[in-house]
Amino acid sequence: MSVGRERIAYFDCVGGASGDMLLAALIDAGAPLESIRRALRSLPIQGWSLTSAPARRGALRALRVCVNVDVEPGDGRTLADLAALLAAGALPDGVAARALEVFRRLAHAEASVHGTAPDATSLHAVGATDAVLDVVGVVTALALLEVGPVYASSVPLAATGQAQSGHGPVPLPAPATLELLRAAAAPLRAADPRDDAELVTPTGAALLAELARFERPAMRVDRVGVGAGARALPHRPNVLRVWLGESAAAPAAIGAQAIVVLETTVDDMTAEQVAFARERLHAAGALDVWVTGVAMKKGRSGLQLTVIARPGREGALAQTLLRETSTLGVRVRDERRYEADRESVRFESSLGPVELKRKRLPGAPPQIAPEFESCRRLAEQHGLPIAEVYARVQGEAAAQWPQ
Repeated sequence: MSVGRERIAYFDCVGGASGDMLLAALIDAGAPLESIRRALRSLPIQGWSLTSAPARRGALRALRVCVNVDVEPGDGRTLADLAALLAAGALPDGVAARALEVFRRLAHAEASVHGTAPDATSLHAVGATDAVLDVVGVVTALALLEVGPVYASSVPLAATGQAQSGHGPVPLPAPATLELLRAAAAPLRAADPRDDAELVTPTGAALLAELARFERPAMRVDRVGVGAGARALPHRPNVLRVWLGESAAAPAAIGAQAIVVLETTVDDMTAEQVAFARERLHAAGALDVWVTGVAMKKGRSGLQLTVIARPGREGALAQTLLRETSTLGVRVRDERRYEADRESVRFESSLGPVELKRKRLPGAPPQIAPEFESCRRLAEQHGLPIAEVYARVQGEAAAQWPQ
């Protein structure tokens, strides 16, 4: 690999995504199976085995990986159960914290679907032993392969059918799967109308939503791994491929990018309602949203909502503004903006894992900024002022990536 370039992974979700497919693809691409088994055996879970075997899906050679479980715990595990389980294991650096973030994301999705609190939610599907080992196995495999940024393609969702869950039959896509992909703003694509199978499982959705950015990177591929799903689909190979390699994105001169600007004004919404609308706009793909106080007709005070986005998100964002605000119309104009190259990276600080944003300009050292949500979580977890968390994380990150 070229000096100074990070190793990256791209998950190509040909037939869908599940925990075992992701794990199989990474093992097929070179993640050492015995090292993964050793890490999983360090967890306080008994009565399981991890097997792998060559498989064929359609015209493609693949690897099938299975977690076989003797006895499943009677009740689904909670987030607290999973945190204790991970803390008891001897896992590679950062794996426990990263796996817990996958489970935390799933807990929030389950809580949203069932109308419960995340900490009280019983994770029947992803709390099951095979799913726990799939999640920890995938995160361990990425660590062993020394993968940095992770990317993923769009994901196919079945249009019909139903699946069984710990709460009884549910429509496809499963509610938790759909909520996870919605919250991550994942690009979705329609499967063949005749497909009534569960193409993306909650475990697969949680892993992709937490670990990956849904875009295809410019990269030089040096390994490809192919993971097989349990079923043979009649209309496409039921596989997931992982491409491993290095980024081919050059630190080119800054260029102007096309954006759309959407604006509207309202004078009859509360601040809480406007804040809710902003959240929905970000979920619908906005690059940024801000609110400005304005004077409207007849001297009334009002608020102007301004949204910027890529041109392809214009329609969805206009619909969101019309649905989530009291406005009767939305103004749109095309503009350009100059953008610095940036990337999100996960950093293991002394307080715990935190997301950082690294800004890059040609010929200049990178600039590092901690993400607010990560710092807020650490501040709440340790009972520290958020300014102290920012300062500590910033200092530790600067020491690791000196400018």
